[in-house]
Amino acid sequence: MKQQNRPRASRTYKNFTLKEVSDGYIFTKPIREQQGCTVDYEYLKGKNFEEVQNNWPDKDWSPIPKNEEEYWKEIEGYVDLRKRYLMEQLP
Repeated sequence: MKQQNRPRASRTYKNFTLKEVSDGYIFTKPIREQQGCTVDYEYLKGKNFEEVQNNWPDKDWSPIPKNEEEYWKEIEGYVDLRKRYLMEQLP
């Protein structure tokens, strides 16, 4: 590929990757057009809930759920992008 036909970013970086220009989220379209993922309610089946609690990420950002009901409420809130990014009025 000739130099002038290559994308600008790849001209300045020999092995260009997105981590060279971003250290966070890369959105592929506006948040209003994004959809959250599907919650897998079978995820906890057969798991020791104490182990799930011990592996809870970001304990400083959100408290460790005390039970499965709190766990699912937190997960559901995380994947609901409209609420998460305050695009709708919260109840």
